[in-house]
Parts: sequence; C-alpha cells; structure tokens
Amino acid sequence: MDLPEIKLPGFKIMTATVSREKAIELYLSDGGIIKYDGYKIIYPDKQRLASQLDEVNKKYAYLNSIISELQRHVKSYEYDSTMKTAARVVDPVFWEHLYKMRTDDDYRVAFDKVQPPIERMRDERWKSVVRMFVQDKEYRDRLVEAKTSVISSNHSMKDELEKNLESSKSLVKLRLQKLKKERVYFEEKITLLKAMHEYVE
Repeated sequence: MDLPEIKLPGFKIMTATVSREKAIELYLSDGGIIKYDGYKIIYPDKQRLASQLDEVNKKYAYLNSIISELQRHVKSYEYDSTMKTAARVVDPVFWEHLYKMRTDDDYRVAFDKVQPPIERMRDERWKSVVRMFVQDKEYRDRLVEAKTSVISSNHSMKDELEKNLESSKSLVKLRLQKLKKERVYFEEKITLLKAMHEYVE
C-alpha cells in the first residue's frame, strides 16, 4: 500500500494546547467543514472527529514504518560496504589479485584500465566478473579492448557501479526527506483533531 500524495497546507502548531479560535482556523485551512448553532459547533461532532483521528493515526503509523524502513536502507548501504570490504580478505581471489598486482605487469595495466570493482567482489552481481578478470587472461584482454574503444573509454566498471549506488542512495534520501515533512503534517493534524475534539459536544 502506497501512502497517498498529501498537499501540505503549511499550518504550524507550536504547542499541544490550541485555542478554540486557532483550532477552528486550522481545521478550516486544512479543508475541514464546520457548522454552527449559534456559538456551538454541531459539525463535526465528537464521533466524526474521533473517526478522523483514528484514520490519521493509522496513516501516521504507516508513514513511520516506511520512514524506519528507508532509514534501515540508508544504514545498510554503509554497513554492507564495510562488511563486504572485511569479508573479501578471506577470499582466495582477493589474494590472487594482490599477488598479480605486484608480480604481473600486464595484469596491473589491465586493472588500471578496466578498474573492476574489487571492493565489491563479495557482491553476487560482481562476484563472477571479478573472479574472471583475476583468473582469465583472455577475458581481461577483451575487457581492455572494450575499454579502449571510443564508446566506452571514459567509463570504468567501478565508475558505473559507484554512479548507480550514489543514484540509489540519493533517491532514498530524497524520499526520506519528503516523508519526514509529511510526518510533521500528520503530527500537527493529530494535535489539531485532539484540540477540536475538546471544543465540541
């Protein structure tokens, strides 16, 4: 279930205590309808406001669950990167790569040109690519040839990977900012509905 788009009216409630006049003003500015009998508010009644409050509380809880999930995603980007960096030292392919970097000039040149994402060698998406680069000279030569072509000469595997990761992180962070803004709206609306509930019979 996706959270519906919310048009924020921009009202601000600074405290949990809202005067009757301010509560009415904010309720109307948020699209609410109020009917009077003299000074007495006859609509919405307590039952209607309780129903609205229940609905807003459910949306607020759902919104908080999405925010928590997105925050876990942001943390996981950093955690996964750290764990994969630590895990690669137990992979024999990593040590083979280091050995070749020190002893094989052709390998070192190929590595500098292609820049395979060695730091992601424990990632399922890149595991076989890194392994083949390290262990298969013919595969390395094909990658170097492709890299030196006019079309791809300005991009490395690592560049593409980092670009995709940064794009994903940016999208998650933007979504998080938007949802946090909506959460403030819900917090204010909950305060407003509770105040209105006190002023009707």
